[in-house]
Amino acid sequence: MIWTAWAIGCIFLFRWGIQWFQSRALNQRIYEDSPDHHQVKQGTPTMGGIFIYISFLIGAILLGKWTLNTLWIVAATTLFFLIGALDDGLSLKRKSNKGLSARSKFLLQIIGSSVLVVVLYLWVLPISWVEAVIFVFLLTGTSNATNLTDGVDGLLGTTMLVSLTGILAVLHSRWLYEEIHLTYIMMAAIAFFLLFNWHPAKIFMGDVGSLMLGGFLSALAISSGVWWMLIGFGAIYVIETLSVIIQVASYKLRKKRVFLMTPLHHHFELLGMNDRDVVVLFAAIQAVFSFVQVI
Repeated sequence: MIWTAWAIGCIFLFRWGIQWFQSRALNQRIYEDSPDHHQVKQGTPTMGGIFIYISFLIGAILLGKWTLNTLWIVAATTLFFLIGALDDGLSLKRKSNKGLSARSKFLLQIIGSSVLVVVLYLWVLPISWVEAVIFVFLLTGTSNATNLTDGVDGLLGTTMLVSLTGILAVLHSRWLYEEIHLTYIMMAAIAFFLLFNWHPAKIFMGDVGSLMLGGFLSALAISSGVWWMLIGFGAIYVIETLSVIIQVASYKLRKKRVFLMTPLHHHFELLGMNDRDVVVLFAAIQAVFSFVQVI
C-alpha cells in the first residue's frame, strides 16, 4: 500500500512541478547550434531531474534498508545532483543555455569524486590507490557522458532504464538485495519522469538530472564491485562521448568533420530520424551491449 501511495505521489509531484516551473518561466534555453527542429522546444520547463531525485530520495527513505554501501550511493547521487542544480541554476539566472563553464564543472566533478572516493576508502570499501584513481575517473567520466547523452526527448531516461536493467541482473546474481531495491526505486522514479519527458517532452531533465543519473550509475557499479562492467552497461554513453572526441580531434587535425553534428544523437537527427526513432535505436544498442555484458 505504501508503495502505491509513493508511486501516485511521484506522478502528482511531476505534474505539479511542470505547472510550477511553467508559472515561473523556468524554461530550457535551446542551444543556437542545435538542429533546427529543436528550436520549437524553446520554453519547455527544465530541471525535471529535481523531481527524479526527490522521488528517489523519498523511496530510499521509505525502503529504510541502509548500509554503508547504500548510504554512499545516495551520497554520490546527491553530490552530482547538487553540481547539476548549480549548473542549471546559473543557466536560468543568466537566461541562456550556459551555466558553469566546462572547466568549472569538470573541476567540481573531480573534487566531488575525490571526496566520495576518500569516504569510500575510509568507511565503505578497502581500496588501493590505483582503484581510487580509477573510481574518480569513472564517477567524473560517467556523469559527463550521461550529460552529453541528454539531448533528445526521452533519450537518457530510456537508455538509463536499459543500463540499470542490465546491472540488476548482475546484482541479483550476487545477492546484493539492498542495492537491488535501491536500483528499482531509481528505475521507477525515471519511469515516472518519462511519462512527461517522452516526445513531445513536457519537461526536460536538465543537468541536475543527467549528472545525477551518471553519478548514480557509476556509484552503484563501484559500490557493488562490478565497476569494470560499466563499459558494457554504459556503452551508449561511452559512444556518445567518443563521437564528440573524434569530431573535435578530426576538425583540429584535418579541418574536417566525421559526423554531421555531435553528440552522436544529433548526427542521426540530421540524417532525418525523429526523436522517437533515435531513442529506440540507442536503447536497442544499449540493450545489445548490456546483454553481452551479462552473459
